Parts: sequence; structure tokens; C-alpha cells
Amino acid sequence: MKKEFLLLVSGIFMYSSYAQVSKNTTSLSQIWAGYFNQSRVSKKLGFWLDVQVRTKDNMVDSLVTLVFRPGVTYYFTDNTRLTAGYAYMNHFAADH
Repeated sequence: MKKEFLLLVSGIFMYSSYAQVSKNTTSLSQIWAGYFNQSRVSKKLGFWLDVQVRTKDNMVDSLVTLVFRPGVTYYFTDNTRLTAGYAYMNHFAADH
């Protein structure tokens, strides 16, 4: 009985893995580039900058997302800091 059950389960897995081969897939290329900077200019003051660009398809003409986040950092201690800033995010609509 155990042999027949294992044979049945093996057959089901082989059939389902064979069915996966016939799927149509689409491949798209993307580039995500980012620049992150945290600079301390005095004992208590610093700056934060985060810029990200995401593109698709031919990598240059098709912008997907733009992120720009500058900020000013106040250092309470070396391990405790507070950053206040602005966040700009733009998601470009897809061409239909």
C-alpha cells in the first residue's frame, strides 16, 4: 500500500512539474540606482541625502520612480540622532 501511495504522489508531482514548462513568460529589465549620504558637519549638526532612480525596458528612456529625500540631522549623542526632512516621490505612469 505504501509503495502504491508513493507512486501516485510521484506521478502527481511529475505531472504538475511538466505542466509548468508550458507557461509563457515575459522578461523585463530594470535598473535601480541610489545615492545615500549622511554627513556630519559639526558636533551637533549633520545632513542626510537619499536619491533613487528606477528605470525599466531600455534602461534610459523609461523612468518608473524617482525618490529625493534631503534632511537635516541633529545629534543628541553619537548614537542618538533626529533627522527632519522632505520626501519627494514621483511614480511615472506606464505607457499603455
